[in-house]
Amino acid sequence: MEASLRALGLWSSPTRMTRYRRERWEGKGEQDLLVAYATVLSEQVAGRLVRLPMQLPISSGEALVVRREWADHPRTLALADLLRQRLGPWALTHGELVMTPPPSGP
Repeated sequence: MEASLRALGLWSSPTRMTRYRRERWEGKGEQDLLVAYATVLSEQVAGRLVRLPMQLPISSGEALVVRREWADHPRTLALADLLRQRLGPWALTHGELVMTPPPSGP
């Protein structure tokens, strides 16, 4: 990411990248610039963001993780189905959002 930002002329800090921690950055002045990666889902909750013209060599994702004994429970299956229904329309308009089918069996 640092190399990509340098190529765009946006890296001016001698400080190396560190993990984002909300308590260290939230509430800082708007004149301070924070560059971070986001997904189409995190953009929905992050507020005002500006996309940079760059592609990062990383993949990220979201997963519904449950204990094995609850995997086939009707409520778990209903929740997974509801999440797929809500995310489906976004996947149609955002190519980077890829929906995967539910796992098949143990």
